[in-house]
Amino acid sequence: MAAPSRRPLGTTATGYRAAGPTPIASRRWFKWSQRVLGRDWPTAYLFVGLTVILLGTIKAYPFLRALWYSFHSVVGFKVGAFVGLDNYIALLGDDRFTRAIGVTLTFTAVSVVLKIALGMSASLLLHNLPRRGSIFGGLLLVPYVVPEVVRALAWRMILDPLFGGLNYILVNVLGVMSKGQPWLSDPRTALPSVIMVNVWAGTPFMIILLLAGLKGIDAEQYDAASVDGAGRWRRFLHITLPGLRYVLIVGALLAGIATFNGFTLVYLLTSGGPFGATRMYPILAFEYAVAGFRTSAGISVAMMAAPFMLCLSLVLARYML
Repeated sequence: MAAPSRRPLGTTATGYRAAGPTPIASRRWFKWSQRVLGRDWPTAYLFVGLTVILLGTIKAYPFLRALWYSFHSVVGFKVGAFVGLDNYIALLGDDRFTRAIGVTLTFTAVSVVLKIALGMSASLLLHNLPRRGSIFGGLLLVPYVVPEVVRALAWRMILDPLFGGLNYILVNVLGVMSKGQPWLSDPRTALPSVIMVNVWAGTPFMIILLLAGLKGIDAEQYDAASVDGAGRWRRFLHITLPGLRYVLIVGALLAGIATFNGFTLVYLLTSGGPFGATRMYPILAFEYAVAGFRTSAGISVAMMAAPFMLCLSLVLARYML
């Protein structure tokens, strides 16, 4: 009986190398992929693939399509000639755009600072209340539960110069004003009024975050500091603030992103007026793209803010992951 012939691994009976990778190369690649991607990477393809498809269809494709439109002359739904960076260059010399960015930055900075300050005060108060005082926490969360459209319409009625409740209280009840103030139609008070409504609506979210962070601080640290003679202010500086460091960073970033991109509340209250006093960059983009049929100009306004939002998102991901 003839001895079985020996041939190199990966070759056929005729001596030619079989098509495709050899079993040894396949095993080496599989071991390398397990070492780099993890042992469960074949199963992960199913979940990652669905995520990539979902993000690609509802996020990446519309964004890339809008970016492509910003390099063209688009009027309404009609795509015209390629103009390169002309739309962006035109915005740099547009007074409405520069003023809208200034209003947006002011609106965002003041709102976030006030939300953090009020949220910290309220969360410390709720944290030290007895268990039966949790009803006050529920009442503080009411502005966060109310839909944004309802908030805007309710505050338009409250701030109405003729029939609003705020002017009635200030003039007839407290007597601190001789006549009513047009809060939303006066350029001097329109932006502060909108900031007040935004802070009222967004502070409950900050309270939730900070209250959860306070629950995670060990109470024994406060007891030890009290034994060492530390007062309330020193306990706040050396225990509470360091314990809430990451919560404050994440909360400030989330509030900043949401406030910077805010549209509905401001638009329903003032529509960007009076005289552009509350015209934020999302409202300007809407006016250019929808009201003025200058689609490419409106998209360019939004794209100019995209790098700033990307930086905030990367910083947020750094602290959340």
